[in-house]
Amino acid sequence: GMLSSIGSGYLDDNAGKLSSVLQYANILGILCTISILYLISKLFDKNGNKTKKIIIATLIQFFTIIMFLTQSKMVMLLTIISTIILCLKSKNKKEIIYNFVNIFLAFIASVLCAKLNIILVVTTSLVVFTVYNLLRNRVEIEKKKIIIDVVVLSIVLIFSIVNFSLVINSPMFNRIVDYFNNFDSTDLRLTYYIDALKIVTKSIPNFIFGIGGNGFRTAYETVQSTEYISLEVHSFFIQVLVESGVLGLVSIIAVIAYILKKSENNIYKLMLITLLIFSAFDVFLTYTFMLFVLAILFST
Repeated sequence: GMLSSIGSGYLDDNAGKLSSVLQYANILGILCTISILYLISKLFDKNGNKTKKIIIATLIQFFTIIMFLTQSKMVMLLTIISTIILCLKSKNKKEIIYNFVNIFLAFIASVLCAKLNIILVVTTSLVVFTVYNLLRNRVEIEKKKIIIDVVVLSIVLIFSIVNFSLVINSPMFNRIVDYFNNFDSTDLRLTYYIDALKIVTKSIPNFIFGIGGNGFRTAYETVQSTEYISLEVHSFFIQVLVESGVLGLVSIIAVIAYILKKSENNIYKLMLITLLIFSAFDVFLTYTFMLFVLAILFST
């Protein structure tokens, strides 16, 4: 569907782990999320010039649309929570309403992608958003900017009400509704975790040292309680526990805790925490590109 239109979806057995990062929906989504957070922090920077801020805002719009198109419930939730935290911590409170107008517009654009040509919708939305920003940045008085934001938000809300059936039947809403009506995905992940722990507790050496690289994919069939095929535990920390034992897990957690304690309370710390929360419930460090991202955030 829409994911194939943006070169994303789920990996097949022949896909390379490095070259196919963007083909895995959740990984593409979380990359968009950390990009959005970084750009929002730059948008809140009072020292930036108007042209630069318009470009940054348009990029936020683009990444947010793609994030919604991945239809990852976890990524959407992390994006919303992280954005709220970033807005609350920002000293530039006047931009908070504007930022959420940006996200709302991106959501509507992603909804329209389900019915119309995705390239046309994304291009049109970016043009409209750029014009909106140009108009907004011509105004010097902050109260007038807020009025413009409220007017745009009202137009979007009216559009959503008039086209309520289109919004409520969008793929994103359907996935959220399906999630609460059908917990198969969550149940399956819990099965992965339980079977992984069975491998770990099979012997003392397994518990202390683990069973080596790619351990889960080679051993899960010996302990699985139900039929499934999975190459990953879908949890970075449990994956480390299976492959490297409690020694490996404690070492990783110690490094992460040290870095978080020593790092400043800045955007990079928020991006790192968001990435680590995501990795606790999904495939992560098996992708070499994501190791690069993690290394960059560790170093900052």
